[in-house]
Amino acid sequence: MSMNKPTEQLIETGETDSIELISTPENELQVAKAVAAFLNTQGGTVIVGVTEAKKSAIDITEKVAFSLEKYLRKKINPSILFAVSLDETKHGSVIVIEVPKGRDRPYMIDGQIFVRHGTTINSATSAETRRMVSEDTDRPRWERQIASGLQLDDLDRSLLKKTIDFAIAKRGMSFSEPSNQGAVLTQISMYQFGELTN
Repeated sequence: MSMNKPTEQLIETGETDSIELISTPENELQVAKAVAAFLNTQGGTVIVGVTEAKKSAIDITEKVAFSLEKYLRKKINPSILFAVSLDETKHGSVIVIEVPKGRDRPYMIDGQIFVRHGTTINSATSAETRRMVSEDTDRPRWERQIASGLQLDDLDRSLLKKTIDFAIAKRGMSFSEPSNQGAVLTQISMYQFGELTN
């Protein structure tokens, strides 16, 4: 693994309104709160495995990174795509989580909504929650629109099953009825009111 200079630069910058440094992946809930807070505000980067003093906390392996990613995908609702990588730096191996601004806000952890204010993570106020909901409902999302003329029977069922199996095994996603493809598509908002979405 070669040194990742952009990651090293982020570590050298230290914590900002868009960078969160967390010393250990064992602090899963703290990582989840940071990811959810970035999703609910303007996005950012969470770097796990280095302290604010720029010291490596522990030796991080791919197995540890995968376990943390799986935890985050189960803990944060609604489901979201974010990038998780294991980068090598002069500080040692670190987990880097690139978090976009969420498009389906608010994102929650165990029913709680978190936001970022500068370098701190706080519970969202009722006014902040209302603002997130109103901002995100003002613009129609392409992927939530009905796919005109497309029916459930038009999908390749074997490919859909492989995709569901992959999502469970490799991405740590969980579905209430994994053997019911219609239910899985409904759970990820790709099948609504008897219609497939984009």
